[in-house]
Amino acid sequence: MGYFFPRTPDGQPDRAAIEAALPELRAHLNVLDKAVAETGHLAGASFTYADINLLPALAYLQSLPESAEMLTSAKQLTHYFDRHSQRASFVATVPPPMGEVTRKAS
Repeated sequence: MGYFFPRTPDGQPDRAAIEAALPELRAHLNVLDKAVAETGHLAGASFTYADINLLPALAYLQSLPESAEMLTSAKQLTHYFDRHSQRASFVATVPPPMGEVTRKAS
């Protein structure tokens, strides 16, 4: 959120907020990496609503330097995203870059 909704006076990324969030983000990505390892899905053995909700978040995380770097070490999660992001439903609804989302919300 420090990138997309900074609370800095100049509107630049909030480095303090970003740095504070990184350890927790790494922990969450590790949990997700393990969760998708067995079946290639987040919950159960087939594509579910849980997967539908996770894919846009992963798309945004791949666009940020710190989280993109963390995802390179989350091999199962990266494979999961690469595979599911090819689904026609995802391709047809790729989330816009976050900057566009925050500008429209203003």
